[in-house]
Amino acid sequence: MRDWSDSARRGIRVSSPGPATRSTFARRNLFLLGHVRSYSSVLSHILGSHPQINGYCETHTKYRTYFDLWKLRRRVRKLTGEPLNGDYLLDKVLHDYPMARSILDSGRTRAIVLVRRPRETVRSIIEMGLTHSPVAWHRDFELVARYYETRLAGLLRLTEAWADAAVDTAPSYEHALKALTTASWPGNVRQLHNVVEQVTVLATTPLVPLALVQRALRTPSMEVLSYTEARQRFERDYLVNLLKITDGNVADAARLADRNRTEFYRLMQKHGLTPGLFRGDGGAVAE
Repeated sequence: MRDWSDSARRGIRVSSPGPATRSTFARRNLFLLGHVRSYSSVLSHILGSHPQINGYCETHTKYRTYFDLWKLRRRVRKLTGEPLNGDYLLDKVLHDYPMARSILDSGRTRAIVLVRRPRETVRSIIEMGLTHSPVAWHRDFELVARYYETRLAGLLRLTEAWADAAVDTAPSYEHALKALTTASWPGNVRQLHNVVEQVTVLATTPLVPLALVQRALRTPSMEVLSYTEARQRFERDYLVNLLKITDGNVADAARLADRNRTEFYRLMQKHGLTPGLFRGDGGAVAE
């Protein structure tokens, strides 16, 4: 069985598009292309948690024409049960379904290709079949091996179809991938989510370079907040500090903030704060 893993790995950066209408064809399509037991569920849930991305799982859509993107839209909305407010529609594709050239060539198509090494993949599928999967071929070594080889060949064809759009940074990308997979991740999934979000936003090439990953890993783990979230957090911390200084005296706190008491009370109510929390007999405030 041929090991296609090195030649099939390829990632296309997810970047934030400018303002656009919310029609199906105005959205970007994000395909997570992989195979069974390639850790695609972990990555798809991380990606799906981003507010700009709608979807998190397989929709089993066959993309024979560009208009099949309407099916993706309907299925994602049905699976998530939420309105489609993001800029991307995500579909996880783990089998050799048709993929129209018009979709592959579209400037609105982005893809991430996930490949796991053969031995670990086959063993993981067989273990899944023996423990909890109801799918019969998951327990058949020959069928599992055939699936893996066929799927890797399909992924290779897709990456070759994108060859004209790729840049010659494969060695750097391989090193970047290795840096991510060998990191200790003391912050667990939250740190991984923050690092992936940071490098995809800052990358200026289709493939994320090693230097950008190394810089993100050197930076102390921090939660990436939107401007609105950061402003709200600052506002609450500011009110808490003023009320601590004045022992919950709203008039004094408002005077220090150069605001009238009515406005200050309104801000306190917005952040769930009361004067009693800051007086000597009050409870502690969670910061």
